[in-house]
Amino acid sequence: MSDYKTYQSFSSPVTPTPPSSIPVVASQEEQSLHPNIQNFDSYRYPSPPTIAYTIPELTRRKLPFWALATLSVLLLISVGTGAWLTYYAGFELPAQADAMATATIQAATTTAKTQATQTAQSHINATATVSTQATAQVQQTATALQGIYNQATSGVPTFQSPLAAQDSANWEIYNAQGGGGCFFADGALHASVQRQNYYVPCFALASNFADMVFEVEMTITSGDEGGIIFRGDNTASKFYYFRVGRDGIAALYATQSNNESRNLFYDRVDTIKKGINQTNIVTIIARASTISLYINKQYVGQTQDTTYTSGQIGLLASDLTNATDVAYTNARVWQL
Repeated sequence: MSDYKTYQSFSSPVTPTPPSSIPVVASQEEQSLHPNIQNFDSYRYPSPPTIAYTIPELTRRKLPFWALATLSVLLLISVGTGAWLTYYAGFELPAQADAMATATIQAATTTAKTQATQTAQSHINATATVSTQATAQVQQTATALQGIYNQATSGVPTFQSPLAAQDSANWEIYNAQGGGGCFFADGALHASVQRQNYYVPCFALASNFADMVFEVEMTITSGDEGGIIFRGDNTASKFYYFRVGRDGIAALYATQSNNESRNLFYDRVDTIKKGINQTNIVTIIARASTISLYINKQYVGQTQDTTYTSGQIGLLASDLTNATDVAYTNARVWQL
């Protein structure tokens, strides 16, 4: 066993008054000719002389009673008809017009409401169709990727180990500065870290894989997170690592040095068994630039990245807020 420096983890309006009428005043000459005339408005000249004219008397004939009665009846009928016409014209016709206008407005309103409802329903139907199609596409993709997992892990693994003791992969065994490290105990390979915001990697020094399936059973016995490393270079501290936390968070990173990393995937995953002493099966499928992620044999995400194409596999423990120990068993690799 040798001392080995730990690696730091990477996290976060006045109406005018009309003029008064002006009185017309008679002149002195007019007053001398007509002393009884005072001020007047409608004329200014004397009246013409009166001519005597005798109107002959007209002999008036009295109408018989029946004629008077007939005229009275006709007069009453005329007045009544006029009143009825006035009522009809003044009340009946406007009422008909009101009824017609009301019917027209109601018809227009009904048509507008119907058209608006049809338009809204069309939008709803279109949205529902798009949502249904998108959901169906996601489900089809997940089903296809689940099928890839089932197929890829159906054959005989290229490498497998119970991780109860050292094997052909030549796992790193060392004491980390500040406590923890990589060691075999109780039939498992442990990765342990006791410095906050640091992580400890345990590389399989004799391994080298490009396209592959890498799977391992992981149990957090204390602390925060564990995970798997792939396509790594332990000497340059460059690799991908898939972190799984006891809080149900999973994340994929590409490290570039001891103090730099790039997040490729981050999500809360329902399939993770949360808490301490819960065993989760963690799997990655790396094929060219495509990296697919699985937990407990269920697809959880996928990303594309070309940073690394091949390298070592490994295991790790990460201390975010608590000292962490993770036990690993049953590692398997299928080369693709």
